[in-house]
This record gives sequence, C-alpha cells and structure tokens, in this order.
Amino acid sequence: MAKKPISPLDMANSVIKNLNKNFGKEYEDFVAEIKKAGLTNQKEIEAFLKAQGLGRAQAWILAERYLGVF
Repeated sequence: MAKKPISPLDMANSVIKNLNKNFGKEYEDFVAEIKKAGLTNQKEIEAFLKAQGLGRAQAWILAERYLGVF
C-alpha cells in the first residue's frame, strides 16, 4: 500500500520539530536570535539563518514561520 503524501505544511512542521536534533537549538532559540539582530526582512532573516548553518529550505521555512506566513 502506498504511503499518504506529506503536505508542504507537514514537511515544514517536521523541519521545525527537528531543529534541536539537527542544529542543537529549538525554534524559539532561533526566534530570539532573529529578534536580537533586529531583522524583519525575509531575505535578511534567511541569510542570517544560513550563516548559522541552516540550509536554504530550512532558513526559508523558519523565516516564513517567523513572519507569520504559515
């Protein structure tokens, strides 16, 4: 039997759920760092997160979540 396809939202939530395992920080830790840096622009947030070792898609997902897109 075929597996049920995973929705984009499920994939994004999985990335956020696994941040601590993959990067040693929770979503809230990244949010605190974004706020401390005073970032409000999506591209700046993504660049900031990529500089911390996140991949392009992971940085995009966190920036989108932080900015309230989903």
